[in-house]
Amino acid sequence: MNFYFYVLIVVVFFTFLNLKFGKTYHNLPSWPSFVMTGLILFVVFSIAFSPIEVYGDKYNYLAQFKNFSYASYSSQKDLGWAFYNHVSQIIYDSSALFFLITAFIYIVGYYVFIKKTVPPRHRFFLFLACVSSFGFLTYGINTIRAGFSLSLLLIAISYHKKKFLFILLSICAVLSHKSIALPLFAYVLTGYYNRPNFYLKLWLFALLISLINIGGVSEIIQTILGDFDERGNLYLSDKNLQYKTGFRVDFVAYSIIPIIAGNYFINKQGIKENLYTRLFNLYLFVNAFWLLNIRMNFSDRMAYLSWFLIPFILLLPLLKYNLEISNRNFVAFILVGIIAFSAIMHFIL
Repeated sequence: MNFYFYVLIVVVFFTFLNLKFGKTYHNLPSWPSFVMTGLILFVVFSIAFSPIEVYGDKYNYLAQFKNFSYASYSSQKDLGWAFYNHVSQIIYDSSALFFLITAFIYIVGYYVFIKKTVPPRHRFFLFLACVSSFGFLTYGINTIRAGFSLSLLLIAISYHKKKFLFILLSICAVLSHKSIALPLFAYVLTGYYNRPNFYLKLWLFALLISLINIGGVSEIIQTILGDFDERGNLYLSDKNLQYKTGFRVDFVAYSIIPIIAGNYFINKQGIKENLYTRLFNLYLFVNAFWLLNIRMNFSDRMAYLSWFLIPFILLLPLLKYNLEISNRNFVAFILVGIIAFSAIMHFIL
């Protein structure tokens, strides 16, 4: 998927130039609607028609789709995903169309959420940040079920005021992939208790536990993971997987950036919007849970259950409010920083 990153690097580069040297110096420039449409189509087709490697994640999804039958329900852990496979097979029975529609649903979740939270002229910047962020592509082409479920959760949160729709979509999301229960629980929790200082202290405590690596806590978490989803045992126990494990300083550093930014926006810039503080607290809660599991294989897959919020935490205040800082410059450098980190992780590490 090198081409995907090459294209995004070019798009971010020209966006950076537009932000830094455009004519409307004090306001964020707007982009023609066809640019947004083109970017959406590019991302959807890049994900849908990404190469299928033998015995890779996407290969397994392909085999599951082709061999799925009504009798398969009894062996499925995620009934929502099984139902989606079954309905897709009945309607069109085409693996190419299956991956295309699934990729489209994955992108729609982000687009709907962005549409509900950002003014029209600024949506392009946030969408570009999301599709450029570390982990986004992996959730689209490898952990497809998790990406599909996360999209449903984003749509559910977008319509949180419509209780029936929120509950229905949330149930579908969890039934499609159990891991979504964690951010869903955190979102519901923040509806009852939404104080950033509490969640920040919780995150710092989790970081301390993670640094000390207390064995008892790790064993409890591993037991929960095993009950939560049997794949957790595979990630925790398979020693032959080619994956750098241990305390990932690079991942922790990446996770701290939105915490610093969110704390700055809330405490220094006075952003008190309920949705923003809930997203910030949701991030802290889920990321704290990941810290306790940081030494497991493929821990970045669990981390993305909080990382998907990074573009929103970094950019929402800049795209919605006139702050006492240069919104334009901050947006420009944040976009460069996001694609730079993703490119480094993809091409170098």
